[in-house]
Amino acid sequence: MLLITRPQPEADALAWRLREMGFETLAQPMLRIHFLDDSAALASQKTPQAILATSANGVRALAQHRKHLGDNIPLLAIGAATAKEARGKGFAPVSTASGDANSLIELATRQCRPEDGELLHVCGRDISVDIVSLLRTRGFSARRATLYEARAAERLDDSVATAIREKYIKGVLFYSRRTAEVWNGLVRAADLREHCINITAYCLAPSAADAAADLPFQDIITAPHPNEAEMFALLESLARKGLKG
Repeated sequence: MLLITRPQPEADALAWRLREMGFETLAQPMLRIHFLDDSAALASQKTPQAILATSANGVRALAQHRKHLGDNIPLLAIGAATAKEARGKGFAPVSTASGDANSLIELATRQCRPEDGELLHVCGRDISVDIVSLLRTRGFSARRATLYEARAAERLDDSVATAIREKYIKGVLFYSRRTAEVWNGLVRAADLREHCINITAYCLAPSAADAAADLPFQDIITAPHPNEAEMFALLESLARKGLKG
């Protein structure tokens, strides 16, 4: 059985995909998304030359403020999932980076010019990479709109704790460093740390793997590149070997 730790609605979509591969799944989001009202900041500024989005949740939050933005502002998405969400919400044109902050900054540098106006980064309250500061070092004017926050789960669900104790959970999926950090705290609070020796951590990115290393997992496996396609390829290889999580 694989434990899904992603927020909703991604958790349900991921569970469906994994069941299609033949895995049994259990889900407990480590983070719950709450949108914030930053409409005043969006409305009071000049129209940006491009918007940088580092998550699908940022796109969903931004869609609620479309009236404060001009039409046809290019949106630069960190990866394929964020780009898909942006297109589904009607943003156009949309360009896609390779799944991490550095590739997004490189995309912005190729497609935008400092003299053409400001860049807007839409994000959550907690950021792992200060994209605005990095853009400024490249000569761009950039600002941040904080449109949502991810609130941590306060305890493990009883069903999850039982599944850990009974060794039903063979793998846990981490898509972000913060998700892994929240999991670590909840596992310790439930006195289940030593049970991680029966579980493999499957991580989307090295930052998530670094956080997972604080617990004694049986193994920590990281996708070759930080995008969901690579994660699915990793899990599909397990399914082909008959390792159903």
